[in-house]
Amino acid sequence: MKTIIRWTLQQRRWYTVWWTLGVTAFIALELAFYPSFKNQAAQLNQAFQQIPPAVKALIGDSGNYFSPDSYLNSRVFYLVVPLLFAILMIGLGSSLLAREEQDGTIELLLARPIKRGGLLLGKALSGLIITGMIALVGLISCIVLSKAVGLPNTVYEISAAMLLSYLLCLVFGAFAFMLTAVSGVTRGLAIGLSTFLFVASYVLTGLSTAVHWLTWPAKFLPYYHFDPQQMLSGHFTWKPVIGYTLAIVVFYFIGWLGFRRRDIS
Repeated sequence: MKTIIRWTLQQRRWYTVWWTLGVTAFIALELAFYPSFKNQAAQLNQAFQQIPPAVKALIGDSGNYFSPDSYLNSRVFYLVVPLLFAILMIGLGSSLLAREEQDGTIELLLARPIKRGGLLLGKALSGLIITGMIALVGLISCIVLSKAVGLPNTVYEISAAMLLSYLLCLVFGAFAFMLTAVSGVTRGLAIGLSTFLFVASYVLTGLSTAVHWLTWPAKFLPYYHFDPQQMLSGHFTWKPVIGYTLAIVVFYFIGWLGFRRRDIS
């Protein structure tokens, strides 16, 4: 399994580098505008109040859009970071196994003294390492840049918000990984279905604030329980963290059951 992890990390080394640079650049771009907005917060908030509630919900508004907590939430953690991480993790989750299957090299991997479960675990851990490194660099960048532009949030608060964002998107990545592992048919649908789940989760959660009958179905979607604003305000809660972690484990277990039994020739 260690060989699988080393080989996968070697294969994805430039992928990891470019994604790390991209995430850092987007975070820097969003935070760079804070000093300009800070001096005009009162006027901008008045204008922002005219926007419909459903639109505000889609960007993570919590009342005072240009306060430090709300700015960091709406401009970085509610949409930008989850969007980048979702693209990263859905793409990675759907290709960790699919690349070898499409190249016809997965049989060579399984010809080694390794069980299917070991191969699947090695690929999953490789994905966690890659995404974890990218998220860690993004976190460090966010902390440093937040201090540089004068945002008062603590390291603990920013770290909690980043952790929540990471786990949210890891749910969609694990879903894509599960689909590629279960069968050849679902493998082809992995990116499309995972992306649809992410977009539907985001849109329905935003619309549920204005269309009340959407609240009930939205509760079953990951984005509904995603509230980085609470973390940035210093109110850490374990409930969404535990919920996302359980979903990731369940998706992996389903993928493991399917991968053990499927024909990969």
